[in-house]
Amino acid sequence: MIDYVKAYFKDKNVVESNLLRKDCLHKVVAVHNFQKKDEYEHPIRAKIDNMFVNISKKQGYVENSLHKHFNALTGEEVMNYDDFYCCDLLSSLEALENELNYPLKDMSLTNLEFGFNIDLDYDPTTFLNHNLLMYNLKTPCIDHKNKKNMKLKKFSYTNYEIKVYDKSLQYGLKDRNPNILRVEVKYKTKKELNGFNIYTLEDLKDINNLYLLFADFLKKFEQLLIVDSYYGDDRMTKKEQRFFKECLNYQYWLELKRKYHKNTFGNKFRAFKKLIKDYELDQWKSDLRLLIVEKFNQLITSDCDNLTTYTRYVA
Repeated sequence: MIDYVKAYFKDKNVVESNLLRKDCLHKVVAVHNFQKKDEYEHPIRAKIDNMFVNISKKQGYVENSLHKHFNALTGEEVMNYDDFYCCDLLSSLEALENELNYPLKDMSLTNLEFGFNIDLDYDPTTFLNHNLLMYNLKTPCIDHKNKKNMKLKKFSYTNYEIKVYDKSLQYGLKDRNPNILRVEVKYKTKKELNGFNIYTLEDLKDINNLYLLFADFLKKFEQLLIVDSYYGDDRMTKKEQRFFKECLNYQYWLELKRKYHKNTFGNKFRAFKKLIKDYELDQWKSDLRLLIVEKFNQLITSDCDNLTTYTRYVA
């Protein structure tokens, strides 16, 4: 679920002092001023397993994947294509707090990725090329069609972004586990996260906040335009086929917004959704949503000591 995070220290001087101690076990990079005894110049950078710490004169923060951090701690490959359970998240957070010798409640969270690795029974790249078309009736801002090691569609907004990509292709898993699709939301502001009662890294230990994140994730997922066939259905009338193909072009929606009243836009959109439903062109989306809900329920299940209660999310 939780992957990349970025959190600022309430008092960066405490972390800085911890990192510059002679008995510090982490790799620390800084410029030493030999003219002044025991004085270092900023920036000071450290690496704790896969987590990066950056400290300037005014502020300091830690960032990177908590999922990879957990795998690094357990001696596994430093990757994030496997399952990351809620208990694993707690272990990663507690380890980070101990490694920094600094409380999680004093690390203000500003960025967070929340998503799922889903095992499909079909090729994720084919799905991205032919079935995932738009988000909120807008085309992707990034679509790496020509990169051999990545197939990604990203929809970016001021406060958040949606990323859907072929995880197996990214990690070269096509011979072992070829059909891992990654679907994630990246929250890019404190304000966005505060809406889920998340202010610090400590708040990620509250299971209720994970449920709030997941509810928002599903709302955003519903705005993805995913159709089973770009060409519609053979049972459609010519008029329906023409309308269906028009609706798959984002320029069609831009022109509707520009030239017509919002009621016209709404009526056309409802007619488009009804056409998809009537001809059952939403099966891939429905199946993917079900897989995501099942994955969340699997990952939230926990028997660790400090997280004893959970409920299944009903699809």
